[in-house]
Amino acid sequence: MSDTVTLSRAEYEALLTRLEDAEDAAAVAAHLAREEALGSEMARANSLPVELVERLIARENPIRIWRLHRKLTQAALARNAGVSVTYLNEIEAGKKPGSAEAINKLAQALGVAIEDLSLSPETIGDDDDLIRMLDDRVPWIFPLRGAFRSSLREALELVVVEAKKGNRPGPLVCVPRSIAIEPDQLWRLCRRIGV
Repeated sequence: MSDTVTLSRAEYEALLTRLEDAEDAAAVAAHLAREEALGSEMARANSLPVELVERLIARENPIRIWRLHRKLTQAALARNAGVSVTYLNEIEAGKKPGSAEAINKLAQALGVAIEDLSLSPETIGDDDDLIRMLDDRVPWIFPLRGAFRSSLREALELVVVEAKKGNRPGPLVCVPRSIAIEPDQLWRLCRRIGV
């Protein structure tokens, strides 16, 4: 008896699709269980609503987004973080990048990881920065299908699959890190990593 199984390409791809669907369903079930255990408000405290995600995609400053999500005024956030309101305003407006110390204080005051504030759509953009993130296990959202993938590499593979079906990609979004990759950069990345 042989341990080898032969499948057609179509059967193999269907199997992979079912596996990805099962992984997605498991992730949703885990999220729902977490919501049931903690309560939906507590479980969603670090999840941005669609309106704010769209503003991130539109390249609005993530510090402003998280401040609004936490229902804080600039004065309240500045006070909690120990920075001046003027400095916070300049950071949010993109006039100053903010020192590492200030960004760290703001992250602590907002209750988010520093990466959520420092890797904004305004500061990311170098393909090499994105390539270094290829296998980080953070969720990426492909808005065309509302599909989640657990790494940038997997998300780029989905972009290529959808493009072969004739579906035009929108931006690829990493919500926890506040990164949006526009379609032209998606294609450059796909070519560079051979997807």
